[in-house]
Amino acid sequence: MVSGICVAQTRRNAHSGTCTRAVSAGSLALSEGAGNVGVFFHGGLANGHTLKPGSYTVLITATNSAHQVSTTASLSFTANAR
Repeated sequence: MVSGICVAQTRRNAHSGTCTRAVSAGSLALSEGAGNVGVFFHGGLANGHTLKPGSYTVLITATNSAHQVSTTASLSFTANAR
């Protein structure tokens, strides 16, 4: 924490308090029909990158054909090295 703001750690601010930062790793868009849909995720993102080992939180939002958006749900998981 620097001046009450959560920033990336550097040598200069290493003595300051710690915090948890949210940094976007990428995005993934899927097109599915109505109803309950199961999605198997294997670490691949839309930009062709894969997730490195670490802790992640996914924000999930559904949008229908009328562009109505659902409430956002979150899911936390840990990616392990193979």
